[in-house]
Amino acid sequence: MKKLIFLFFILISFSAISQPAVKIFAYSQAVSPGIVPKGVIGENGKTISTKKEIPVNYYIFASYSKSAKINIEEIWIKGKFFNPIVKNVDSTPILSINENIPGNPVKEVLVPATIQKVISLNPGHLIKDIFIQSPSFKNLAKHSELIISYVYKRKKYFIGIKKIKVLEPVAGV
Repeated sequence: MKKLIFLFFILISFSAISQPAVKIFAYSQAVSPGIVPKGVIGENGKTISTKKEIPVNYYIFASYSKSAKINIEEIWIKGKFFNPIVKNVDSTPILSINENIPGNPVKEVLVPATIQKVISLNPGHLIKDIFIQSPSFKNLAKHSELIISYVYKRKKYFIGIKKIKVLEPVAGV
């Protein structure tokens, strides 16, 4: 009986110090800029290159227990480091509606209905001078398109997402 009580106490102790379950939902969506002008001539008479990278919007959400006090600190997307812009989400489910085909909108559930706390994480400013030496972080970065770092009970944790789900491109949003 004493062993059973001791085992129960150990299990309770470990659950009190362990990290909370944080679920990440990550999506990317290319934005078609429309018609790109060609043959634009600058003031000096030379042709200006109008070729631009296709912009991509990222939709990243985190879901965790309402009682957990979590502070999101950093976001790495495909090896680039960003300061996060964190916003609370008032209600779920969160839907993406693609209206590229008028009269036939395509709905996709980004975050299902939940009673947990949900926050939106947007990549803020790109930071270039961050390099982490930790072998475990390097291994995580090698195998993940997205890495989220957060602090819980004064300890830093990292969550890696192997692949960011790609949504159908949208026109000029």
